[in-house]
Amino acid sequence: MTQCYTALPENEYVRTNNFCRDKLHEFAKSKIFRDGITVCIVVNTVVMACHWYNEPVLYRSVVDKVNYAFALIYTIEAIILIFVQREVYFQDGWR
Repeated sequence: MTQCYTALPENEYVRTNNFCRDKLHEFAKSKIFRDGITVCIVVNTVVMACHWYNEPVLYRSVVDKVNYAFALIYTIEAIILIFVQREVYFQDGWR
């Protein structure tokens, strides 16, 4: 019964003869990739919540650079998933 709650809905991936796409699919479906993106989301949320009135300029500069880094990470994630999943990426309601 517990497997019912831990199962994730997934579309069936048909292997291609494209080595790069198949390896990126394996990576994108790996636990380390999913957990890494989840950690990035949580840390990014905490960083965005840590603002206050008249905060130091240096702090604001560092937070801005961290936000740019997270934006880069999310962009790379999207590129990988779009390359692997193609039109299925846009059909998934979680994206």
